[in-house]
Amino acid sequence: MIKIIFSTVFAVFLISCSSNKVAVNSDFDRDYDFNSLRTFSWHTPNVFNEKSEKYLNNDILDDRIRGNVNEQLSTKQMRLVDDGQADFWVNYSITTEPRIDVKTYNTYQGYYSSWRYYGAGTFRYATIGMPYTDSVVENKLQYYELGTFVLDVIDPKTGKLIWRGTASGKVPRDLSADEKERVVKNVVSRILEDFPPK
Repeated sequence: MIKIIFSTVFAVFLISCSSNKVAVNSDFDRDYDFNSLRTFSWHTPNVFNEKSEKYLNNDILDDRIRGNVNEQLSTKQMRLVDDGQADFWVNYSITTEPRIDVKTYNTYQGYYSSWRYYGAGTFRYATIGMPYTDSVVENKLQYYELGTFVLDVIDPKTGKLIWRGTASGKVPRDLSADEKERVVKNVVSRILEDFPPK
């Protein structure tokens, strides 16, 4: 079952987004005029951002995410304004899903050759072991969390979703404060790279 994750889990997920292993995607309303978007504000509290903030339980990380979104949008000549003046709202959410990777290995048993000592200074190159007729198949299971960061753009007049960007990747372990800062910036910039859509 997909669930909202704690700040520590989200933080360690972000490190995977600094590499090419993260999958970044976007979708949008093709009938919407994105050329008209100049100002934005953050969506008022709703079921999505309230749950994310509650389970993050980390104002520092929440501020870091919002600050990087603000910064990236400002580079696109979009300005943060009060709610009533915004051309669009932005909102984010975080989810994880448990996954299992199954890797299969063949362990072969058979002949191998080596030099053997027979005493009195005598060495012979001998083949020992069993014939290569049997193999042992070994399965290794890797349990991990697939983390997904979602960034939404919403039309304030209709309340409808007009653009969504996502970044998904495996959740690794352990991050320093500097790594958190770097990878949050990287994730946000990659998601917003194609916003607004051409």
